[in-house]
Amino acid sequence: MKGNSKTTKKGGLLLTTERNEFILRQLAEHGAARTTLLAKAMNVTDETVRNDLIRLEQRGYLMRVHGGAVPIAKKISTNTSKIHTARDVDLAKAVVRYLQPKTTVFLDGGIFGGLIASYLPANNMTIVTNSPIIFNQLKDEPHINIYATGGLFDRESNLFLGRRAVESISHMAMDLAILIADSFIPGRGPGFTNLGKADFFEAIVPLVRSFYVVCPASAYQENVSYFPISSSNIHKLMTIAENIGNEDLITINREGIQVEVV
Repeated sequence: MKGNSKTTKKGGLLLTTERNEFILRQLAEHGAARTTLLAKAMNVTDETVRNDLIRLEQRGYLMRVHGGAVPIAKKISTNTSKIHTARDVDLAKAVVRYLQPKTTVFLDGGIFGGLIASYLPANNMTIVTNSPIIFNQLKDEPHINIYATGGLFDRESNLFLGRRAVESISHMAMDLAILIADSFIPGRGPGFTNLGKADFFEAIVPLVRSFYVVCPASAYQENVSYFPISSSNIHKLMTIAENIGNEDLITINREGIQVEVV
């Protein structure tokens, strides 16, 4: 962390506003900041920094992650101006609560998958992903085992797809798969706009014990073309309150799918 020798005031500690400015500057310059390093640089306790991060997160300046903070994600995808809503952040945190220690979890990619990855606890789980973005997020986390599929890189979805991607994990038995769907239609299940992504998930159905489908604010019943996974394979749908009406809720429950709304 650069500039450590200049972070304390002459004759005293930094004021709260000065600490906030320093934290945000570190995030802008380095893309992430660790609590312990910030505390050392500013000559304050870890608890002081954690409180600063909580306040800055509440104000929408950053996102707290295990051990520190990252700049808050602004775009849902690289080709839209949609932003993560507060509901989406709550949804990502709700998903993470189901990820248990010593389990193997497939985590779908995309910007929302990266948001989920940002909240993962350090609890000795194994994350399998076909997303290079998620791999780069987690590769330096010592308590999370990370397994990337490889395969043909699809620029539209920013994922590794195709036969080789499936083959690379064909020997694995995964406890749970988190799918970030473009839509969920009662009676049809999760829908996708990308054929390659749809084919990939259809192929890994036999490898996964349980599927959770997640629909953030940007999704849910958008116009999609591909429905590769039967509702009978879906254990839980997680979405936000604005995305689902009472009639849909009743229909989906009748299909035997648990629904969690945040």
